[in-house]
Amino acid sequence: AKRPQYPPPPLDVQENIKGRAAGLCEWCGLDADPPMNFHHRYYTGERDIPAQLMWVHQACHYIIHFGGSMMAIPDSLARS
Repeated sequence: AKRPQYPPPPLDVQENIKGRAAGLCEWCGLDADPPMNFHHRYYTGERDIPAQLMWVHQACHYIIHFGGSMMAIPDSLARS
């Protein structure tokens, strides 16, 4: 089944998440160089809250959804 395509989160939520990420991808921990995406961690409940979103490289976002050999950094939101 195809995953739903969500609109971007509200601007205030986007800024909150980018601030939390502190210039890093929340999946791999490397510098947040474009292109970057917001990743919804779950498909249920409130989608546009900071606890539900991660700021990730587009390439990392692909790995999250379709697999690959790269693992999330220890203590990242991806592991919680």
